[in-house]
Amino acid sequence: MIFYLIRHGQTDWNIQKRMQGHADIPMNETGIQQINDLAEKIVKEGIRFDRLIASPLKRARKSAEIIAEKTGFQKDIIFDEDFVERDCGLLEGEIWTPELDLDDPNYKMETIEELCERAEKVFKRVFVFRRGKDHDRLSRRVSCGTENRFIGLQDRLL
Repeated sequence: MIFYLIRHGQTDWNIQKRMQGHADIPMNETGIQQINDLAEKIVKEGIRFDRLIASPLKRARKSAEIIAEKTGFQKDIIFDEDFVERDCGLLEGEIWTPELDLDDPNYKMETIEELCERAEKVFKRVFVFRRGKDHDRLSRRVSCGTENRFIGLQDRLL
């Protein structure tokens, strides 16, 4: 079993370095082109998907729809609320700076631990892990990445 994790294309808030989180910001024209380019590469590489799962937010939904169309994906795309980005709390829409302490509880941001628990819940709910060939090919370490940090969910899913 192979997982491909694809981030949505660029938004205007990305350019402005605004923290998006759960804000339903659409991709801009550059972002749409980025996803179209990626979809073409996926087709050239001969990559096929058994399922497509995406956040229901506009930027992720549109990304998944473009990829499905370009790759000839015939099944329904699964839009799952637990696939939304980290909740930025009171910082949503604010300009990101390196000085921001994203762990400050006053911002009411979803913690890394909460984000990883949500990711674990999604994997358990959405993916059926079978013993045998698929299990052997699946890494026993799943990483949850955010803000360029990676937190291992070691052996918790299997």
